[in-house]
Amino acid sequence: QIAASTGYERIFKLKTTTSLRKLFYVYAETIGKEVDELKFIYEGQCLNPHNMPNTYEMENGGTLDTV
Repeated sequence: QIAASTGYERIFKLKTTTSLRKLFYVYAETIGKEVDELKFIYEGQCLNPHNMPNTYEMENGGTLDTV
């Protein structure tokens, strides 16, 4: 799940071995923004788009914040 500071939320399914970059681009396109305009945060840590969910030990049902 990705939650924006505006209150918008969207649920995505992603394999733990898939690059987060794919998720970031799909989400940015969904809300009509460029991916460079967004910052993705998980448990207070800014995410690197080249990493995978398992890098951050993300669990099923985890929420990413965007600003």
